[in-house]
Amino acid sequence: AMGGDDKGAGSKRAHTGTHDKGKKQKKQYLGGRGSGQVKAGKGFRTAGFERLRQQNIRGVLISCDVRSEGLCVRESMMAVREHCSRRYPDLFKEDEEEEEKKESAAAVTNVEDAIAAEAAKEKDKVQEGPFSMIETKTKGLLFIEFHNEKMDPVAICADCLKEVRDTGRTKTKYLVRLTPVLATSYAKYEDIAKAIQPLIDQYLSPSAEPSSYCIVYKKRSNEDLERLTLIKKIADLVDPKHTVDLTMPKTAILLDVMTNVCCIGVCDDYFALRKYNVQELAAEGMKKAAKIGAESLLQGGRVSGKDVAKGEDKFKAEDASQNGSKVAADKNAAVDKTEESAAKKEDSTAKKEGAVDVTEGDATTAASESDASKDAKDTK
Repeated sequence: AMGGDDKGAGSKRAHTGTHDKGKKQKKQYLGGRGSGQVKAGKGFRTAGFERLRQQNIRGVLISCDVRSEGLCVRESMMAVREHCSRRYPDLFKEDEEEEEKKESAAAVTNVEDAIAAEAAKEKDKVQEGPFSMIETKTKGLLFIEFHNEKMDPVAICADCLKEVRDTGRTKTKYLVRLTPVLATSYAKYEDIAKAIQPLIDQYLSPSAEPSSYCIVYKKRSNEDLERLTLIKKIADLVDPKHTVDLTMPKTAILLDVMTNVCCIGVCDDYFALRKYNVQELAAEGMKKAAKIGAESLLQGGRVSGKDVAKGEDKFKAEDASQNGSKVAADKNAAVDKTEESAAKKEDSTAKKEGAVDVTEGDATTAASESDASKDAKDTK
């Protein structure tokens, strides 16, 4: 019936945006906000924000979209672990040997003991791993701490970025930027200067060869530090023989301030690697691969050295041929100009000679006429 009861299965009313009285509206949570950005027990340790205030904390600062922090944590940890295992295979080989020894030493008698032993092993692996997460209390920023002194954050970031640039493919979907961190300190002028002094002595020391550098400063949720004041204090620590270059410096000093913590890093080729932006490097790699015609660079996210060499040789040969043709064209143009100038010179010479001949002819005619007039006078 038209005016009957609307409680049938197919007569459900459309949602109008209003809620029934007496019912509490369900809260909508957005992941990656504030202190709840990283949950513990997901395969890695998570330290509190207070750890970043300590000095000499090393690792990688990662920027991502606010809505994708949880996914970015997992893929970033996988990417960092992969590049670390490539660069430092001995470190990860030792960990695997220790795990095998523990497995052989632990003898189980039933299924329950086996499950308990596996859970304890995973827990120890999480707590004793080479990496851990540190909460940043800042939206869109993640921090992966390196516990092994042999692992260099600058080298790991450079390996990851160069692979993305060369292949045109990135294995991380949500990661935007990688920033190597070699030291951390409290966000005060004196503490930052004290923490950065060893890095300046290492990369821009007075005994090193003259180089160029720049200071990149980023600030989030902090109103105590003045940009120009901090940059001037850091520049005063660098030897004057090292010049400032804001376009393409060899060394970049990175300062990332988050609330009351400052993350300090020093790296090379910062602007050449698109300010360590993964997405921009991937786009640049796609253009490069399309230009050199090496389709194999884009297959499977792996790089074939032979294909890269062939593609680059072809690209260089094309450039060389283009440059050679341009040089030849310039030479031909120069020869044509020389011949044209020579022809013009000959024409001008001929014109001068003609003018001389005409002048001499006129003089001869005038002389003959004067002689004729003299003869006529004598006859009279």
